[in-house]
Amino acid sequence: MAYDFSANVITTLQNKQLLTSQQVMDIQQSAAQGNVDLIQVLEEKRLVTADDLAKAKAEILNIDFVDLSNIEVSTEILKIIPQETAENYHIVPFAIEEDIISVAFEHPEDYRAIEALDFIGRQDKVRFKYFSTTEFSIKHILRQYQNLSSEVEQALASADVDDIDLGDADMTHTEEVVKTAPVSKMISVILKHAIEGQSSDVHIEPMKDETRVRYRVDGVLHTSLVLPIKVHAALVARIKVLANLKLDETRLPQDGRFKMKYEKRDVEFRVSTLPLLDHEKVVMRILDTSSSVVTLEELGFQDRNLEKIQEHILKPHGMLLVTGPTGSGKSTTLYSLLTMLNVEGVNIITL
Repeated sequence: MAYDFSANVITTLQNKQLLTSQQVMDIQQSAAQGNVDLIQVLEEKRLVTADDLAKAKAEILNIDFVDLSNIEVSTEILKIIPQETAENYHIVPFAIEEDIISVAFEHPEDYRAIEALDFIGRQDKVRFKYFSTTEFSIKHILRQYQNLSSEVEQALASADVDDIDLGDADMTHTEEVVKTAPVSKMISVILKHAIEGQSSDVHIEPMKDETRVRYRVDGVLHTSLVLPIKVHAALVARIKVLANLKLDETRLPQDGRFKMKYEKRDVEFRVSTLPLLDHEKVVMRILDTSSSVVTLEELGFQDRNLEKIQEHILKPHGMLLVTGPTGSGKSTTLYSLLTMLNVEGVNIITL
């Protein structure tokens, strides 16, 4: 049954001209050699996008596809499916309409997930409507079970805000405050959620009466957290300590970087501080150095454009300009090109 479903998915993608005959043969051969599922091979080879795969599953099962990557779900709806169940089966509720609860599946073909949902339906006397979605969308909703605000609020509640306020404190007091558990915890949580949300940047900005934390996802900044303005200086100071910047320099811009371990991965943060009227703004660029290299095909280059790029990067001299706004993928594109050129007989220097 599982094989038939996987084979149907492959056929559907091929019919949509998202897979070539040669790619299908390669998938079948790899699956047979490794004794693994066809879809597993497809995902490992990253031959189609996650959206296209989820849409193919939806078409076969006669359900709808839904993108939840920018949806915020209320706590009341999340409570319908326990967090443990949602994490175990990768299913999440996201809407209610006329007493019918909409639930998204990463694996809508998984009969165990359906049985778990049926059990909840019988127990609570509710009805469900099934949807297919991507792993990214599922993780986005799962993070909302314990969101950023609640974790930071817990850290904030463990200390008096007045104790965190630096004001005009001397350097000795400042260093003591930024090492305290609440401040370290808040920065740790902010960075963790940025990595999990696949953000490219984190902005910590002082407003008139509050501090705003914004994440850049797909080139767009989203406000994720608002904190009391009194903690702003301590947060900035903690980041300066991590990035080895001067704590007592608040009138000039500074640049630095630091690394942290997240789920056995090395993640690097490039830090910039900018003086404003009364406070400093901090911007952190996230560089996941352990993530897999994205190919030009996966970045969306096709046909003539792909051929032109591949032709020009092999020339012995010349210039290739990659332009675009923040978060548009310039660095990712250049990294992909450099990876293609990085062979034994070539020396590469970047500025």
